[in-house]
Amino acid sequence: MIYGLTASIFTKDPARAFRVARKLQAGTVWINDAYTQPTEGIWGGYKESGIGRELGLYGLEEFLEIKQVYIDTTGSLDRPHWRTVMKIDKL
Repeated sequence: MIYGLTASIFTKDPARAFRVARKLQAGTVWINDAYTQPTEGIWGGYKESGIGRELGLYGLEEFLEIKQVYIDTTGSLDRPHWRTVMKIDKL
């Protein structure tokens, strides 16, 4: 299959349901239910059912860019030679 947005498993054997759920390539798997989704839940699929995730913490992370910024507040330029700050005229 080329899609994998959701799947439902109906069974009386919870252990078997979890084994099957682990193997399914779907973004959301319901066991003995279908299409119940809390607003804070994660929404998104596998394969050609979209990229990324919406809602929940994983959804929020899709909109973030991570950046590190360092600042030397000591005012000292006494650094080891391998950390020498070089002037660059052109980028």
